[in-house]
Amino acid sequence: MYVAVNNRLGLAIADTGAYKTVMDMRMAQAYGLHVRRAVNGDCGRYAVPGSGVEHDYAGVVEGSFCMRLGPNVSFTLTGMRIIDHPFALFLLGADVLCGGRKAPSWNYEGIAVTTDDEGRVSGSVQFRSGKSLESIPLAQAAQNQANHPVPGMVASTFRSCG
Repeated sequence: MYVAVNNRLGLAIADTGAYKTVMDMRMAQAYGLHVRRAVNGDCGRYAVPGSGVEHDYAGVVEGSFCMRLGPNVSFTLTGMRIIDHPFALFLLGADVLCGGRKAPSWNYEGIAVTTDDEGRVSGSVQFRSGKSLESIPLAQAAQNQANHPVPGMVASTFRSCG
């Protein structure tokens, strides 16, 4: 899904099994985030599920930043950990995709997928805050186009946070 940070739009993976939101160093730089590099592992360690191998975090984002998922849905993240990864990576984890009911935050409701009469499939990630439900579009394509790139949300739907 598309995520806006510092008025820059990038792709992120909604990982409902991830404990926390992380991104790699290149993605943090592309978003213009200020990262303090780790010194002797002082930012902690993480393990990749299934591998059992622990790695040091590469750094931590200094302070807080606003991440916008849609026109009305945004989150403020503080002290997000940065990893070294061979590819640009941004994983949205349980700290964003939570099922909690903290008011007045946006709470993850799930993913909705529909197919229209012409065979077009569309999906959205849904967030609720109080009585307000927001559906953030993911993709739309005909069922017979499964092996082709699928367009995502239009960048112009975003506005800056705050």
